[in-house]
Amino acid sequence: MYCLDTDIIVFHLKGNTKVNEKIKEVKSLKKEISITYITLYELYKGVYTSAKQKEDLKYLDVLLKDIDLINLSINSSDIAGKIYSKLKGNGELINDADILIASLAIANNKILVTGNIKHFGRIKELKIENWLL
Repeated sequence: MYCLDTDIIVFHLKGNTKVNEKIKEVKSLKKEISITYITLYELYKGVYTSAKQKEDLKYLDVLLKDIDLINLSINSSDIAGKIYSKLKGNGELINDADILIASLAIANNKILVTGNIKHFGRIKELKIENWLL
């Protein structure tokens, strides 16, 4: 049901109370939480440039045991191409990683949880929640 964006995982890692409470609530209701392989790449990128690399790698290991991963598909790639075209035509282009994350959430009927409403809000088909508010 929920797909967490990279920023939400980072806030969770840093102990953000609102995010952590919402994750506990969602898990207690037995609702599915997932991330995309794009998000996983962004997380590993951050881990390997972090001063707390060992600690952050342990966190990722724990996270990955408890979360579903969403991979690219023909459908999500098609959706991503349409999103890119629409945003470019409107002069509102965002980075490719965010387009791919959005397309994966749409293709898998997930609600994207993100604090980056400014970018993701440009994609009208995308269901978004901000757990930082």
